[in-house]
Amino acid sequence: FNPEVMWEAQTALTQAEQPGSKGIEVIDDLESGTVRSLVSYGHYPRWSPDGRHIAFVKSVYFFRNPWNEHIHIVPAAGGDPQYLCHGVLLGWSQDSKHIYYYRAQDQCVYKRPFDDPNATAERILYSPTYFPSISPDESRIAYQHRGQLIVKDLATLDTVVTWQLPILPLYYHASWRVPQRP
Repeated sequence: FNPEVMWEAQTALTQAEQPGSKGIEVIDDLESGTVRSLVSYGHYPRWSPDGRHIAFVKSVYFFRNPWNEHIHIVPAAGGDPQYLCHGVLLGWSQDSKHIYYYRAQDQCVYKRPFDDPNATAERILYSPTYFPSISPDESRIAYQHRGQLIVKDLATLDTVVTWQLPILPLYYHASWRVPQRP
C-alpha cells in the first residue's frame, strides 16, 4: 500500500461494510464517489505499491483467524482472483513482486513471489505472534511477545530494540509510519 500513489490517482480501496457483505470495492474517483465492485468476497485488502494488483484475504469468518485465512491476488483493473497461499496477509514488497505473510501452523513469516504459482516461499523468521508488521523499507519487523514489543533487523535477525508494553494485550498490531516526502 502506497498512500501517495493512491491519493495522487484519486482512487481508494475499501472493504464493503454492509451487514453480511465481505466484498472489496474500488472508489475510482474520490471527488465523484464512483465505486466498482472488485470481488464479492474478501477482507483486509492491500494495494501493491505499483497500484496494479490487490492482495486480500478470503476466510469463512468475519474476524481475523490466522488458522483459516487464504491469500488471493486480483488485478486492480478487475479480473479473476488467483489463490496464492494459506496465511495471514502482512503486505507487499516495495517492488510489488512479493507478498509477505504469516503461517500460524509453523509460526513463521514468509516472502513469496505472487506471479509464479510454482514459486517456493522464502522463510524469513519465526514469529510467536499472528500479526507481525514489516517496515515500509523492508528492513525490520515488529511484533508483540510476552508483553513486549520487539523490533528485529530482517537482514541479520538481530533484535534492534525491545519495549515493555504497559499492559499485556491479547493481540497487538504494530504499524509503521510512512515517511513524508521532503
